[in-house]
Amino acid sequence: MSEGGIPSELPEGWVRVRLGDILARIEAGKSYKCEPRPASAEEWGVIKVSAMTWGEFDEGENKAVPAEFPFNPEYEIRPGDVTSC
Repeated sequence: MSEGGIPSELPEGWVRVRLGDILARIEAGKSYKCEPRPASAEEWGVIKVSAMTWGEFDEGENKAVPAEFPFNPEYEIRPGDVTSC
C-alpha cells in the first residue's frame, strides 16, 4: 500500500525519518569545466544529473575531468553508494 505515492513498507533494516531530523546542511553542487565525453577507466569523471533517471543509476552518464584538474577522492562514488528501491 502507499500513501500519497510513498510506499508504506520499507526494506528490512530501514526506518522512515523526517529529512530535517537528519540533514545538517545543503551544499550547492560544483560546476566543473569538463570534456564533452564520458571518462575512460583511467580518468575521473563528473556524474551528470541524467545518471539517475527513473530509479536507475547509469555510471556512463558522466563527463571526463581534464587530467590537470585537481580532484577530491572523498567524492568518489563507490559500489553500494547508490541503491534503488
